[in-house]
Amino acid sequence: MTQTGLLVENFVFLFVLAFHGATSATFNSRLTLCPSNCSCSLFNTSLQVDCRIILKLVESEQLSEQFDSLLSSNLTYSNLLIRYTPLMHVPRSVCRLTTLTQLDLWQVRLTRLPDNCLTNLTALTSLRVSVNSVEKLQDGLFDGLDKLETLELSIDKIKQLQDGLFDGLRTLETLDLSLNHISSIGPRVFNRLAYLKTLHLSYNHVTELQNGLFDGSNKLKRLYLTFNKISSIGLHVFNGLSNLETIQLNYNNITELQDGLFDGLDMMDTLDLNHNNITSIGSRVFNRLSSLKTLGLSYNRITELQNGLLTDQTS
Repeated sequence: MTQTGLLVENFVFLFVLAFHGATSATFNSRLTLCPSNCSCSLFNTSLQVDCRIILKLVESEQLSEQFDSLLSSNLTYSNLLIRYTPLMHVPRSVCRLTTLTQLDLWQVRLTRLPDNCLTNLTALTSLRVSVNSVEKLQDGLFDGLDKLETLELSIDKIKQLQDGLFDGLRTLETLDLSLNHISSIGPRVFNRLAYLKTLHLSYNHVTELQNGLFDGSNKLKRLYLTFNKISSIGLHVFNGLSNLETIQLNYNNITELQDGLFDGLDMMDTLDLNHNNITSIGSRVFNRLSSLKTLGLSYNRITELQNGLLTDQTS
């Protein structure tokens, strides 16, 4: 090897060594700020903090201060997962992470989401706040999140969805509100979700589906309403949902299926009405479901199936 080549090789080796050392130092300095007795994992700009081993050992305020120290050391995280903590509130430092695209708060004992916080995180595409004790979603909570595609608020204690709550979520595709205590739904709460494809409302206390509830959500493909208390369904509630492929209405209190209820659902592939109290079925209620492959009517109170009930009148 020539002397020049040897010098170049040594220079490259020293550069790589120095770069590796600097990177490791940065990596380790961030992890030294990890909250006491928690586990912190950092990969590129993704941070995961798991505090399951201290759930009963650390006060909420003390832990919140430790989180603020950790997160303030680097405001350029793209993904943040916090789980199994006794925090009870979102640390204010989270509200300053304006580069976040994914935020996951799993079982951190939240009772409320903070005002004037999420609205700062305008780069978010995914927000998951699950297995907490959130009871109310206040007006303006999601304003400004016009890049959000996935919103998961499952296994909480939410009771009400008021009109306007989701109006700013113009790119939302998946909304999961399953396993809550929802009994009150505003008649226009989903009307501005023009790109919504999947809506989870299973395991709640919903009693009725009003006409107009899904107006504007014309791209909806999957609607899950299993394990509610639905007894009343507006005749026109599914109007305009021509892309709908799956409806799960099993384990409810439905007693009647009126003619025209499912008209226009040309893409409907699966309709699950098992485990209801259905006694009355319109003679033409299924006639326009030309794509239907799976129909569940088990465990009801049906005494008669009329001739032509499943005839496709569009053919």
